Amino acid sequence: MPEPGDNTLMNEAPISHPYGFGHGLTVVIRLGRDSGGTGIGLSILKLDAGETQTIDSQRETAALLLTGTAVFGYASTQVRVARTSIFNENPSALHCSGGEAATIIAESPCEFAIIQTGTGATFPTSIFTADALAGVEDCCKGVLEDTAHRLVRTVFSHRTHPQAGFTLGEVVAFPGSWSGYPPHHHPQAEIQHYRFTRPQGYGHAELGSTVHKIGNNDTLVVDTGVVHAQVAAPGYGMYYLWAIRHLPEQPYLAPEFVQAHCWAFT
Repeated sequence: MPEPGDNTLMNEAPISHPYGFGHGLTVVIRLGRDSGGTGIGLSILKLDAGETQTIDSQRETAALLLTGTAVFGYASTQVRVARTSIFNENPSALHCSGGEAATIIAESPCEFAIIQTGTGATFPTSIFTADALAGVEDCCKGVLEDTAHRLVRTVFSHRTHPQAGFTLGEVVAFPGSWSGYPPHHHPQAEIQHYRFTRPQGYGHAELGSTVHKIGNNDTLVVDTGVVHAQVAAPGYGMYYLWAIRHLPEQPYLAPEFVQAHCWAFT
């Protein structure tokens, strides 16, 4: 697992990996001293069949399966999880507090997103399977001619898992559709990691008055209080993993929407 260090934050542009990720662990955002950043670390882990990865970090850690077949294990518990498509299937994830030991055993080539934060809270290790998530919402279907229709999958939230230091989820936006709409903000910082249905797929993400072009395997940092929303280009389905870190005495519960754009949702 990643070692503590300085956060790698690029607030002016996406963190880009246009050619994907190699075997092993690739640190995208390194968790560290958190000087005005998200307080969330993100890595991508790729394992070959038969390999085992041990999670023994002093940081709170979640391992979310992107693709492949694997076994999540801790203590005497082992749970087999599988996923062939991030677009068509719900995720599974392992979540443990700092200092807890857990393992990932790859039964096939696998890819995982590893999310970490440094809250110091302790809680029992949990495995969230694809059929036991905090929520799966078919959002904004039938509104604005489906131009904001997307799937929102919440793996765990403060409501369902109050010991966690962050909320974790995924969004799938349909080709040409908006996500995170109406534009919204929250005082807690967020990271978003993107994939598209084709390697050349892309979309655009608003951060306040700045718009970024988002490509496959890009990662975006959303600072505290920044208004944001995204749109997928026509022809390309857009997926992104999102993690929002809770603040002390101020957990993330729900976004605050820009009211000027809420007229169609009331």
